[in-house]
Amino acid sequence: MPPKDLGPLLHGAGQRFRADLADPARVQAEVLQSILRQNRDSAFGRRHAFCAIGDGAAYAAAVPVARYEALAADIARQAQGETNILTTQDVLAFEETGGSSDGGKLIPYTADGLAGFQYGLLAWLDDLCTHHPGLGEGPFYWAISPACRAARATAGGIPVGMPDAAYLGAEVGMAVAQMLAVPADVGAISDVDEWRACTLRHLFASTNMSMISVWSPSFLTELLRYAVIGREALARRIAQDDPARAAEVLAQLSRAAPDYRRLWPRLQVISCWDQASAAVGAATLRTMFPQVLVQGKGLLATEGLVTIPLAGFAYPALSLRSGYFEFVDAAGVCFGAHNLAQGQQYQLLMTTHSGLYRYALGDQVVVRGHAARTPLLEFIGRSGATSDLCGEKLSDAFVAGRIAALGQPFAMLAPDAGDGRQRYALLLDAAAGDAARADAAAAALERSLHDNPQYAYARKLGQLDAVVSVRCLHPLQDWLAERMARGQRLGDIKQPALLSNTAWRAWVSVAAPEPAA
Repeated sequence: MPPKDLGPLLHGAGQRFRADLADPARVQAEVLQSILRQNRDSAFGRRHAFCAIGDGAAYAAAVPVARYEALAADIARQAQGETNILTTQDVLAFEETGGSSDGGKLIPYTADGLAGFQYGLLAWLDDLCTHHPGLGEGPFYWAISPACRAARATAGGIPVGMPDAAYLGAEVGMAVAQMLAVPADVGAISDVDEWRACTLRHLFASTNMSMISVWSPSFLTELLRYAVIGREALARRIAQDDPARAAEVLAQLSRAAPDYRRLWPRLQVISCWDQASAAVGAATLRTMFPQVLVQGKGLLATEGLVTIPLAGFAYPALSLRSGYFEFVDAAGVCFGAHNLAQGQQYQLLMTTHSGLYRYALGDQVVVRGHAARTPLLEFIGRSGATSDLCGEKLSDAFVAGRIAALGQPFAMLAPDAGDGRQRYALLLDAAAGDAARADAAAAALERSLHDNPQYAYARKLGQLDAVVSVRCLHPLQDWLAERMARGQRLGDIKQPALLSNTAWRAWVSVAAPEPAA
């Protein structure tokens, strides 16, 4: 069980993490010097004179802020098998993610880079096991998406993609694998329908599950929706091994509101994103599982781990040894982790042992307090996700806050240029209400968007029409399918608040207009 089996392997990771919180300036200085010292003889380190950099100010002066495109040529050389380019350590693997101007991005991982992930993730697990002894009462569901991508390697023979256990380290990863309610090899199933059926059979056959860990809350709510829709076939599969359990599952999933507590009485924790555009989905899970702790995951990007949740704090804490972090305010002034202002909004820069230097993650955070002297951060959206039809410059972070107030189970704002007019369309789930309710939500959003003076000015000048509602048949399914078609793993897909172009009309299924009364 987790506290008994994982505890010795975690070696007090949570306690060490909490001890670091008292002195973020010292810890971050140590991390920066470690990265510079280790990589001073790499091509990048020689080019930027790492050997002469003594502190964070000198580092900021010597190394420019970089987006992926600035590092792409060096990463491509590493993918070809060249060494000593960005790091002196070998690249063990790449992970692929979206977001560059050319499409996909290859993110390198070294041994010390992976150790940065493990520092935060093991502390999180240790903290959970310490404060929630009920986790020892049953197995975990650690969501693993269908493969959907063929295993491949770069031209230099370096793997693209890693098993989830690699982020936890060999020992802990193996222990977690032995505790899984759904076997890890289910993630190797490439057909989504087959993967879903197999996942649900294992998931609902488990009677003593203690924890569910997913990325997006919509990942879990969609999975449960499919369980309800296909409950009879699901029950038949479970009945092959346990007829009594099958009857219990069928009875609960046939109810208007299934009581999942009856199916998983030992479930203690659901871990998922719960900030920015994921806030509504997390709130839905809290309604569905009222006696379970739905804990936000904090901020974890493919490029690196930024924050983790800790018991006793309302917001996640900066993971001080997962990388070297800089925070840029609206005026372009750069700050260290030790001198951030509460309530202030910042853009994140991250430097990692894997060879990303002053890397602009594109994430915006707000300081919501401190754990000892280390900032607690709320992720509020992507700084690079914007829409600008005629100078209004809407950002994902701004729109996310306004959409959250609508209380809709699904909502996205998208630019629309129908009938030669420029405007925004609010995409909503048709199952959540009729046309009148959808129009009311669009009108409420329209009023709140006027908090952006550029939007208000564009509306005043008639450059933009008012927001219109678009009722969609199954918008979440459509969004997930569109992202998967672009190579993203199902469990990694985030739902943005704002789309940046009109391409949504190619993949969304719009509900037919309601007949006139």
